[in-house]
Amino acid sequence: MDVKKQEAWKLLYSDFSGAERSAVEFLSREAGRFLIRQQGVYTLYVLPVEPEGSTIPHSAIIVGTYDESVCIRSHVMKDEIPENGFLIRAVRNPEAEEGVLLLVTALRKEALFFGAAALIDRMIPEHSPGGGGQVYADRFFDRDPPEFSLSSAPRTKTRGVFAWGHPINDYRRYLEDLARQGLNRVILWNDYRPLNAPEIVDCAHRYGIELVWGYSWGWIAGSDRISDISPARLAELRRQVLQTFETRYADCGDGIYFQSFTERADDTIGERSIADTVTQFVNETAGELLCRHPDLSIQFGLHATSVSRRLDAIANVDRRVEITWEDGGSFPFSRGAVREPGTDDETYEREFQNTVRFTRQILSLRDKDAPTGIVFKGFAFLDWQRFAYQRGPFLLGENAPELTAHDHRLRSSVWRALSAEWVKNGEYARRLADLIVRERGGDVGLYMAGVFDGGVYLPEAVCADLFWDPFRPYPDIVSEALRKPNVRID
Repeated sequence: MDVKKQEAWKLLYSDFSGAERSAVEFLSREAGRFLIRQQGVYTLYVLPVEPEGSTIPHSAIIVGTYDESVCIRSHVMKDEIPENGFLIRAVRNPEAEEGVLLLVTALRKEALFFGAAALIDRMIPEHSPGGGGQVYADRFFDRDPPEFSLSSAPRTKTRGVFAWGHPINDYRRYLEDLARQGLNRVILWNDYRPLNAPEIVDCAHRYGIELVWGYSWGWIAGSDRISDISPARLAELRRQVLQTFETRYADCGDGIYFQSFTERADDTIGERSIADTVTQFVNETAGELLCRHPDLSIQFGLHATSVSRRLDAIANVDRRVEITWEDGGSFPFSRGAVREPGTDDETYEREFQNTVRFTRQILSLRDKDAPTGIVFKGFAFLDWQRFAYQRGPFLLGENAPELTAHDHRLRSSVWRALSAEWVKNGEYARRLADLIVRERGGDVGLYMAGVFDGGVYLPEAVCADLFWDPFRPYPDIVSEALRKPNVRID
């Protein structure tokens, strides 16, 4: 390539709005790192970002859906693009002798960002020149990039995280990090609705992410202290739940998530069956909400520990409500470290097989059109000994950068230990995800629960990749995650 890369490349788009705009902004920043500066030279180039149809004197990155991009349609057949997925292709520019076109396309705008992320995080590192024991990603654009093509689509329809809202320091970076991993739903739990909730929802939608607000339907920390689930107490609780929804969440978001009084080891409270009582409570409360808001998406965060011996009762939960299961056995249901110290392989495998059996039970508990979700754990979580509840409405994710650095320092050793455990034992998570997808055809929602602020750490990158496609060999999943430039292992 004779032309200096700062003068050779453009970024072209079909529609600079919504999810496509997020993909364009991401590529402008991430490709711009390699394109618009000459090392040691104080010349401030910019990367031209123009609508498709502009002249391409040399090379360009072109982003757009198949139906909207004339250029992409000239190099791609529609049936080459997977449903809900993306296609990346590098081809010669027919209008310039040494020019290259990097195409990022999808059938739906929401998938464009996934393709943009795959170009930056996978294809550029994979096709960058190397030498002297180094890979030089910054030289990818210095030469004629090789012709390549990659198409990919998720095996699962819903891939997300459950997280507490107030530990998020920068919600824009947080949501971009989720989309960069191919996730498309986030459940944010708050004691109070954030003042900037509409802006957060809009930002999520620009990345093709659904945002679900989580709040309590009777859950409190240390829920073993709840001693009254009488009809009178639950009637009052139902009134509070309905009022909270109407005043805080009815006008904002893509649904609600709740936890109730199931996070405990015993299966009764005051001689009342937890499974029977919570089923009746959920059905009556959700029924009233759905009567007022028929299209409302509701997720019931259910801890299996208190209902596992009464699944017959849980089977009667309103089929319009998604049951999102937690604590259904060993890893990846279990919280904290992947494997307890001292657990031998035979014992661990036996515990995992018990988890597999229980997972099959909950997958077949209700009709297939009754939504089901499963929560994977083994990620950093809150210190419940020093946990501080929100004291009132607040601005979510608008903190100073210094707080992100502070929180990273506190959690880095935890993430490092978890990374080691995921490298060693994460095959169990892949096996469970494989089972879930094969038995339900990808219709089960898969979620990670934890604190994910401050970047993308190896355990979540690996888990997000196996949510996308658990049918690959686990070493390949880990290797691909480790190669991504945005994944932290510190």
